[in-house]
Amino acid sequence: VKTMELVPQDNPRVLEGMRPAYSISDSRGNIRISRGRLEPVRLTLAQRMGNKKVTLVDNLDMYGIPPTELAQTMQRVAAASSTVTDARGNPECHQVLVQGNAVNVIARVLQVR
Repeated sequence: VKTMELVPQDNPRVLEGMRPAYSISDSRGNIRISRGRLEPVRLTLAQRMGNKKVTLVDNLDMYGIPPTELAQTMQRVAAASSTVTDARGNPECHQVLVQGNAVNVIARVLQVR
């Protein structure tokens, strides 16, 4: 993520009135500018029936990471079942569900990307 200084830092009055925003560029040079705060990729370990654990990955869409691509990679790397679902009923945000405790493996895969 590259930051650009459009307003001098010594003008606090202007800075106080500004709202948070971010821009993300992909490898093809496409730039997406969005308002609000940039949420980090969230890895959550959840427990399902009995003692079954699953790892949930949220906020991939904000960084331009295709959820289906991460799910396929996790099937190969972690040898675990993975699916892509709508996060919190929102069809624009996706969530990757990986079978088992794969937090460390997912973190390594995302760092390599």
